[in-house]
Amino acid sequence: MTEVEAVTLTQILIANASSGYAVFLTLVSGYLLVAHLAGSTLTRPQLTIITTLYAMAVGYTIFVWFGITLTSIHYQGIAAELRGTLNFSDERGVIFGLALMVAIALAPLKYMWDVRH
Repeated sequence: MTEVEAVTLTQILIANASSGYAVFLTLVSGYLLVAHLAGSTLTRPQLTIITTLYAMAVGYTIFVWFGITLTSIHYQGIAAELRGTLNFSDERGVIFGLALMVAIALAPLKYMWDVRH
């Protein structure tokens, strides 16, 4: 693999991760909107269905974002080796991003709980 290929692949992966984060924020915003507008009037089966679908979709989105981001860091390292420079990419930033996304995903669930109780 050449340096240009590694850099191009890294750019594509970063674009895909950004798109995945946009989908994540859309899901969170949609659940917050449902919680605010209809949360108190939903029946238990409706709430169960909506919350299950939200949790599955957000969980999958976080999982995919995490994998894509780690893969992009891997190819950034390959590009740095081929270029002969230091690689400043680190997995610790990805772990922080993962923790932040989980916290953001849990906040609407807490809001729904507060609306219903």
